[in-house]
This record gives sequence, structure tokens and C-alpha cells, in this order.
Amino acid sequence: MRIVKLDATESTNDYLKQWSRREVLPNFTVVTAENQTKGKGQRDAVWESEAGKNLTVSVYVSETSHFQYGIFSMNIAVAVALLDTCRVFDIPEITVKWPNDILSGSKKIAGILIENVLASDGRFTSIIGIGLNVNQSDFGNLSSASSMANTTGRIFDRSAVLEGLLSNLMTRLADDPQKSSWIDYRSNLFRKDLESEFELPDGSKLRGVIRDVDHHGQLCIEIATETRAYGLKQIKLVY
Repeated sequence: MRIVKLDATESTNDYLKQWSRREVLPNFTVVTAENQTKGKGQRDAVWESEAGKNLTVSVYVSETSHFQYGIFSMNIAVAVALLDTCRVFDIPEITVKWPNDILSGSKKIAGILIENVLASDGRFTSIIGIGLNVNQSDFGNLSSASSMANTTGRIFDRSAVLEGLLSNLMTRLADDPQKSSWIDYRSNLFRKDLESEFELPDGSKLRGVIRDVDHHGQLCIEIATETRAYGLKQIKLVY
């Protein structure tokens, strides 16, 4: 494993992506930054992180059996690796809010952004971006955000958290993606089997019960007597 630690960069994902275009990188090349000024999240969101308090990490992956099972299989492995890491450090009430936010209680403490690249030589690679709030205490107007420190009242050694996260990620990416990772992901879904409110792209609302996530990464919601599957841009959980 090669780890490059930066003082600052706009985006660790972009840094790693540009680097991979210049040369062939070893599998599991890692870039971290003390300060990420233009971090990205899902749905074109901005990932904001206080410098020197959290982990902003990107990992270059070129060799894993997850590629053959589809893009969402990689998402599953990364999400569950974050669950594993949070459990080691006794973070309470850890769940996954579909598709890839890690919550403690109802507060978001981590997010994932995976960017897949098809190289000119036909190789398929992924850049896995992870933002994990570790010791940040003030999130301003972001009322839904929290950190490992806020949820436990303890300050954490970020190097130890990074080491644990990378170890868990390597383990999960080496696993058969059709077995334990999928089971763990599904069993730890936020608000699974509870009636919840959802918002559609046109702003209308509906109520239903989260039952599952299918192998295409769609959220399966039971509405009345019918179960419907929704993609990332088709529905949003209101909580």
C-alpha cells in the first residue's frame, strides 16, 4: 500500500484521478489531505470538512472481484468497511442511510463518492473517496452533520482511525461481495422496516417502508401492498 499525505488539495479524488492519468498506479494507492478545499459528495453536493480535524481519503483500486458484480457492489464494500471501523471505535447507533451515508443516530458522520474510470487500455479502475468526520465539533448550519468526537465525547487519534479504515477496506474488497458485505449492508440500513417519508423529484411526498436494496443499488420501498424500486435520483428520504 502506498500512502501519500498532502497538506492541502482541492479534492483528493481529483488529485488521484489526475495522477492515475500520468502513470500506472499500484493497486490501493492512497491519498489523504489535511485540508480539502473543494471536496465532492453525492448529488453534486459539496463535502465540507474542517482542516486538521477529519479524514479525507481517496483510494485507487484496480484489482478486485467487485468489478464483475457491478458498480454498487463496490459501494457496498466501502460502506460496510466504514461500519466496521466505527464499531471498533465504539461509535453508537451506526447505520447506512441509502445509498452511502454513514450515520450515528440520525447524524451523518461519513460519506462516500466512488468514481469509476475506463482506461484507454481497457482496464477498469475506481477511485474511492471517503470523508469521515473525526474530531470536528462545530458544523455551523449543517444540523444533520456530526462526528466521532461529538457522538462519543472523546478525541480520536486520526492516524489510528485511518489505519483501521484502510485495513477494513482491504478486507472487505477482498471478500466475496455476494456474501457478508451485502448481508451487513442490508441489515444495517437506516430506518429499515420503519414507515418513513420520501420526496420525489417533483417535490411531492409519499410514505412507505424501506425493505431492501437490490443488486442494482435501488432502494426497495413497500408502499401500501406494492414494493417499488427507486434509483438515486428518483427518491430522497426525509428524516
